[in-house]
Amino acid sequence: MDVQFVIIRYDMSRKLILMWRLFWESKRQTRLLLLLSDMARPSETAFANPECPFCHLVRGDSTGRTPAILFRDDLLMAFQDRNPAAYRHYLVVPVDHIRDLNELRRDEQHYVLVKRMLELGESLLQRDAPDAERYRFGFHKPPFNSVSHLHLHCLALPYNSWWRRMKYSSLGLWGGFVSADNLLQKCSTGEAIKWQEYEQSK
Repeated sequence: MDVQFVIIRYDMSRKLILMWRLFWESKRQTRLLLLLSDMARPSETAFANPECPFCHLVRGDSTGRTPAILFRDDLLMAFQDRNPAAYRHYLVVPVDHIRDLNELRRDEQHYVLVKRMLELGESLLQRDAPDAERYRFGFHKPPFNSVSHLHLHCLALPYNSWWRRMKYSSLGLWGGFVSADNLLQKCSTGEAIKWQEYEQSK
């Protein structure tokens, strides 16, 4: 076998081995970069639910018919209910994903959160419906909540129909509608919210 041919084959083999090593090294670096990129986006992983329509709305990637956004900051978002039950019907949601009332704790953080949700809802209705009969603010207790992302219903009455009125009434131990003021009282002290005890004490 010609010596020059052997040298050429040896050189090509070295180049192929080098290219293969570079290929796998680049894939490993790409995986590392993707991992670091995911770690740098806590708001889309730890604090959002990819299946939640309200989380999609908060991130701005909601599809289909989207409601009118009324307010947005780092903590809260407010928007019109797409199927209003009253003269004015707004929803206020936390930006971070909190599934429902059962995830709230009796501590200062969640007390302040609910208080700010209520204050925002009150200011929006006072601005947009100053002539309303009265206002109602509250949360549906599971399993009567339509979306598993904590949301405050802000209603400027009158209701649009009698059955809409029923939907926003307390049903005692069977669930129903919990007023924001009562929820604030339950968030003010203690370690955990026990809804059955709360309903029995009403």
